[in-house]
Amino acid sequence: MTEAVTEVLIVGGGLVGLTAALVCRHHGLEVTVVEKRTTTSPQPKARRFHVRSMEIFRELGLAQAVHEAARDLAGHDRMAAGRTLAEAGLLPLWRPSGPGGPEVELSPEPPCLIAQDTLEPVLREAAVAAGATVRFGTELTAFEQRWETGEVVATLLDRTDGRRERLRCRHLVAADGARSTVREASGIGRSGRGPVGEPSVSVYFRADLGDVVRGREFNLCQIDHPDAPGALASVDGRRRWVFMTGGDTADRDWPRVLRTALGVPAPDLEVLSALPWRAEMLVADRYTHHRVHLVGDAAHVMPPFAASGANTGIADAHNLGWKLAAVLRGRAAPALLDSYDAERRPA
Repeated sequence: MTEAVTEVLIVGGGLVGLTAALVCRHHGLEVTVVEKRTTTSPQPKARRFHVRSMEIFRELGLAQAVHEAARDLAGHDRMAAGRTLAEAGLLPLWRPSGPGGPEVELSPEPPCLIAQDTLEPVLREAAVAAGATVRFGTELTAFEQRWETGEVVATLLDRTDGRRERLRCRHLVAADGARSTVREASGIGRSGRGPVGEPSVSVYFRADLGDVVRGREFNLCQIDHPDAPGALASVDGRRRWVFMTGGDTADRDWPRVLRTALGVPAPDLEVLSALPWRAEMLVADRYTHHRVHLVGDAAHVMPPFAASGANTGIADAHNLGWKLAAVLRGRAAPALLDSYDAERRPA
């Protein structure tokens, strides 16, 4: 079995894992990312990245690239509502104002509406360009914290050829999602309310609705049709959409439901996936176990509204990354890493 060395191993090459890699490289750390999937997310997932997330991307030199990748949804900030999409109207746009009434500029970096499956390739390319080793199709199968040497020894599996190797690192960052195998192997439990609200289904589909929404471009449209109630999210402003509706099964005649909600024939409609889900509220009982640290959904799951989990995960990565660098470069005592749990878990 071959053996390699890095300073930080990040398990999970999604939105938060790639952001963590970028933060680590920004601070000069050697970092390796492993992701068992062969590609970035095929699902739109999170779409709204708030001011703080964009400020972090700005610090990393990526804000402009993110805005450019999001150009299809530029100006799609409004909410809409109606019996069907064809009948929907835009809702009034609220903006914060100062004491005298004029609009207040909250930050030099505006929020951004961009689908996660569009954003992740931008982050992956940037991480590689920044010098991170990014290995998709590679799975963490085991790891061991070695107290005597102050390192974590991980066993990796290349899922393309079956080759195994050992990787030694100073710290392991778990960005491997809500079902984190790293969290479970570390014996870290979770607390919280658990499932909240009613079961839902997200239907990801393709249909050219550019003419239908022209002049009424929106981020989210509430559909009130009695036979197809739900919410329609714009993924690219024209051809890609997600319809969210109640229900605990994906086994329905989705083309019929979608055409009812749209209020137009949509002859080119193509259902790409139908995923049942239910919102949960759970937080890991601790975010750090010696040299293993949890970020993103591995640390917390929450209702997906306004991309809360994604934005919180980006902030996790930013908070942890500079602290790892300060400790590994001898600028701070290891006790600094205790503040990661103290600061991020209450958030």
